[in-house]
Amino acid sequence: MPRIVPNRHSGMPAIGDEESRPQTPSSVTNEWNDSHPCFPHRNPYVPTNSPLYESTRIIRIQRDFMISGDLSPAYSNTFPDILEPYVSEERFRMVIAHVNKELDKAFDPWNLWNWLDAMSGLLTLWVLEDIIDTYIKRKLRAVEAFLQQQNEELEKAGSQAVFVPLRRTGYMNLDIQIPNPIPLPDEGDQLPPDPDDKFNIAPSDAGSAVPTIEINEYIGSPTQPGTHPQYTTADHYPGR
Repeated sequence: MPRIVPNRHSGMPAIGDEESRPQTPSSVTNEWNDSHPCFPHRNPYVPTNSPLYESTRIIRIQRDFMISGDLSPAYSNTFPDILEPYVSEERFRMVIAHVNKELDKAFDPWNLWNWLDAMSGLLTLWVLEDIIDTYIKRKLRAVEAFLQQQNEELEKAGSQAVFVPLRRTGYMNLDIQIPNPIPLPDEGDQLPPDPDDKFNIAPSDAGSAVPTIEINEYIGSPTQPGTHPQYTTADHYPGR
């Protein structure tokens, strides 16, 4: 078989070049960014003026396309260590396995129920779907009920983790809400107002471009730290 020499003037990387090789999962997950399994994301499911927006974070479980490809949503069973205080590894893997299995049944194009629903919809001009739920709708509703049951069990156990319904994430991720791992600053940690000119900005020295700040010795006693807001599952994930 003749050897094919790549065209270097085309600007496309040849087979075997470093640019053409995909990144390994270890090179991606070892980097601390928003794709890291333990990265705490902002909570987009609550209003920005809500106390939960600052006191909670989202751990995002990415989809794993090696399980079912693009036929059905499937999520990675890699356990983020940041969930350990709130969700046990056994419960996490059980939830992921159950959700992946049920979604695979729901979106399976060769499932007999899906074929029957398609044929009955075609014969009735899809009027029957408005009267009787299809198989896929029943399966997805069962998955949402399962996640709600897990939230209730976690709440009874005193855990503050909440599984976000998949319909709110568009089935792109499996999001888990946890308390903010970075503690909020208490009132005693914040600097008090300065009505008595406690902070005096001295003029810069000759030849210095950075001004110096002189702070008086007395800054007042810190206030009593406040308590963080408590929340439950029913506060922002009501059943529909």
